[in-house]
Amino acid sequence: MTSDQTGAVCPASLTTASTRVACGSVPPCFGVGTDVEATPDTAAGTCPSGTANTATDGAGNFCCATQTLVPCTTAAMAAAPAANFCVTCQGKSGGVCSPTEAQFVQLDITNKIATAPGPDNEKGSCYLCLTASDCVDGTELNDVGNECEDTGFSSAGTSAQCEAVITCVLASGTGAAQCANPGLGGIGNCYCGTDANCFAGTAAAPITAGVNSACDTQIAIALGFPLGDGVDIGANFTDPTRAGGRAAQIFNCAQVDNCNTCLGGSAPSP
Repeated sequence: MTSDQTGAVCPASLTTASTRVACGSVPPCFGVGTDVEATPDTAAGTCPSGTANTATDGAGNFCCATQTLVPCTTAAMAAAPAANFCVTCQGKSGGVCSPTEAQFVQLDITNKIATAPGPDNEKGSCYLCLTASDCVDGTELNDVGNECEDTGFSSAGTSAQCEAVITCVLASGTGAAQCANPGLGGIGNCYCGTDANCFAGTAAAPITAGVNSACDTQIAIALGFPLGDGVDIGANFTDPTRAGGRAAQIFNCAQVDNCNTCLGGSAPSP
């Protein structure tokens, strides 16, 4: 007996698992992942493109689930990007993305520029542009010291504070809404917002009125000055010995070298 209509009821000895399924006969992986069973039904079974054998149902069947593309952040991931469904950083030995690079690779994934496992080298790639322009570290020459995780900051800040600035800027929106957009004054606008006098005020007498950008607090903290100490913040805005300055340098470099998709620009047409 089958139930093929919405609301149909099976005999008491059976169960209604869903509409349009056989009464009492629930297919393997029903309601789990993409409802598709791996072939063969083992831990080594394969799944259709875009899915992976990463789920199991209550009966112990191995089920396919949609894969989410991510940056390759470990050596094991980068060694097998297809299996781990991750994007490698080809500018680094082994393809492992640092936390700084992973943020920009994730931006490419979000913008649907990086759409498949392997190198992030498609047209319009933010990461590719940053690497080619030496805005982030690379394997050529002594191209180091550009990222949040490089040698400690001698003046102020931590790697986490540097990363927090990048996270805030990239999360501030796209196009004209993004605080790093070149048309709005670049990374400086991420502290100033619409305040033309944002670089006024001192540590002893900070001026916070009007400082209203999305990332003003994160930048001030990462530079080691109080919010509203515009004189010191302005003078040290791109100081690479400060966590906030190193983050700002990456975006300044992106602006100079026209890495537009790193700055809220639109992704190129296919």
